[in-house]
Amino acid sequence: MRKIAFFFLVLSIFAYTRPRYGGRLRLELISGGSKLSWDSLLYESLIYSNLLILDRKGNLKSYIFSNWYEEKGEWHFKLREDLLYNDSTPILPQDIANSIVEFLKSDYPGSLSLSRCISSVGVRPPDEVVIKTEESVNLPLLLSTPYLFLKKNENFSGPFVPRGDSLIANPFFPAGRPFLDEVRIVSPPEEFDLGKTQGIDKKSISSRSYIIYLLVSNKYWKKMSRRAIFTFISSFPWEKKADSYLPPSLSQFSLDFPVVRRSRIRTLIRKKLIISIPPLFSPLLQQLESTAEIQRIRAEIDLSEVPLEDVMEGKSNAALLPSQAVFTGSEAEELAGMITRFSLPHFFPYLSKIREKLVNSLSEEEEQRARIISSAYERIASKEFLFPIAIIKEKIYLNQDFVDGGSDFYGRPYFWMIRRNSTSFYDGKSSSPSQGI
Repeated sequence: MRKIAFFFLVLSIFAYTRPRYGGRLRLELISGGSKLSWDSLLYESLIYSNLLILDRKGNLKSYIFSNWYEEKGEWHFKLREDLLYNDSTPILPQDIANSIVEFLKSDYPGSLSLSRCISSVGVRPPDEVVIKTEESVNLPLLLSTPYLFLKKNENFSGPFVPRGDSLIANPFFPAGRPFLDEVRIVSPPEEFDLGKTQGIDKKSISSRSYIIYLLVSNKYWKKMSRRAIFTFISSFPWEKKADSYLPPSLSQFSLDFPVVRRSRIRTLIRKKLIISIPPLFSPLLQQLESTAEIQRIRAEIDLSEVPLEDVMEGKSNAALLPSQAVFTGSEAEELAGMITRFSLPHFFPYLSKIREKLVNSLSEEEEQRARIISSAYERIASKEFLFPIAIIKEKIYLNQDFVDGGSDFYGRPYFWMIRRNSTSFYDGKSSSPSQGI
């Protein structure tokens, strides 16, 4: 009798733990916007494979390479056997070499650091990619940037393949067939509340962080007014201020901006304060309006796809901008990337030279590079008020009908590992992870 009971116990455990294939996940992403946005990165992660990834603990892994090693200034990356695209055509070493070369030419975060240390990218038949470096570097770590994907025309190497309005499972995905059959992408409207609290049918599975920048131009606002706006914005109960992000020699309070008392903010902001924010920051609307009401400031908060242009054209007095990138090779590269991503030289031509100095500083010693970064911030602040304000953590939620498959070092979910929850009353309808600040 005990043997029979034990048999049924083992059978029930196996039934619970075995892979549960099938089901459709409804994924809410904000459409459009920058290719460097978090939502764009998530979408590309669904249809393309990264060459190398960092797991949650920061360990390097790869579903493309079986091993790698350095020899006499060259890094050798050996491909796994029988790698295929979604259409069953083979993944070749040259495809990977081409993807790396294209990445080096791009303005994606991490490309600057890589391009300055890589002198050549080639292949050694039948199954090796060979990369020569200018100096001794941890190349596999640099190649693990989440923006470096294996891309080849309409061939897809990721866990899912676009088909109509949905993404279907790729049976040839290098890490194995995803558990889900389909992922349906939906774009929430602008008024969609990303939410600070999870619903009873959702659980937090991961989070990612990004920096919020404040821009106030001196074209329409004097220094004291700009400082008052900064004091107003920084008075938010941010979980983490971005002061620690700046070089040690520079902080938000070490410049020539006089400290403004809270009681004087309303006096210095004589006219109505108009702040432009991107749809990503829609959850901040109520907080901005409430804070303005408490401090008796006439404020108008506008959602805008181009908040920077609104400031430059005089439609608003200030703008909040997201750094968007979840990975940068260095602090200098992040600031240079901000200048590039928001086309700041178009509005402030002198920033072209500053960007050039920041890029050149990547080959300088750390102390000299810190001086260049500090000088760049001081120059920007003397003309426009552009500074990191806070570091925001954005949570990702998953419906209780599904089991989380884990996430990488940057907070991206392993979508191919998400599966149906066998204990839920799943009826085949779509369910979704949602994001919130």
